[in-house]
Amino acid sequence: MILIVGGSHQGKSRAALRHFNRVNGMESSSVLDGRMMEERGFGGVEELYEALLSADVILHLEKLFEYLMRETENPEDFGSAFLLQMEAREKAEGRDRVLTADEIGCGIVPLDPFERDYREREGRFCQRAAAQAREVYRILCGLEMRLK
Repeated sequence: MILIVGGSHQGKSRAALRHFNRVNGMESSSVLDGRMMEERGFGGVEELYEALLSADVILHLEKLFEYLMRETENPEDFGSAFLLQMEAREKAEGRDRVLTADEIGCGIVPLDPFERDYREREGRFCQRAAAQAREVYRILCGLEMRLK
């Protein structure tokens, strides 16, 4: 797995597609954008789980986690199971997936208790994803910095 993090509108999506093509030698066939969660209309968490596992590139992981916080009692369990299953599928298929996440923990601390809880829990989830990832990049102004 390759994880790409950075601020909003810094070039993570372009970098994700480029990295997928580089490591797998093929064009991506399935991109799941977390910003489209409401429009996509998943028939529940199980349908979302299958869509995540079948995607080659997953954009805006932070929005997916926010959706899970609203739809499930323990999004961390869902996230951990997803990361483990994705790792198993990558090994079986012999190709990497690419995930992106906006850095949402910087800046002003929100007054809304849900927003504070969301930022903290999503940050911990991204830490687990980074620990599991084979490569981790940070994007700033379109420039990539390899962290791992």
